[in-house]
Amino acid sequence: MRPRQAIFPFRIDRRDLVRWLGQMLPVILIVYDAKNDAAYWLYVQSYFQKLPDFNLFAAGKTITVHVARTNVVNVKAIARFARFRDRVIAQKSKVIHDED
Repeated sequence: MRPRQAIFPFRIDRRDLVRWLGQMLPVILIVYDAKNDAAYWLYVQSYFQKLPDFNLFAAGKTITVHVARTNVVNVKAIARFARFRDRVIAQKSKVIHDED
């Protein structure tokens, strides 16, 4: 990963994505950058829900996501993950994955 990039690509195996997108609770992908000793996160369901015309079954064996360097895994992020979970659990009839 180059330090100056605001986002970086990360490949996900389609089989993993099929399982993750089928989960009711939020799936948070954590990517560790060993060189810089930093970890970054991506809310998987929210990311794909926001992609216009994304078709999982038309995708190849791998799908590339773009992880924002601003999404650093820290105490604040962990609290945010709990809010994502709580919002999903609170929904009765329709699950909507949203970061905000």
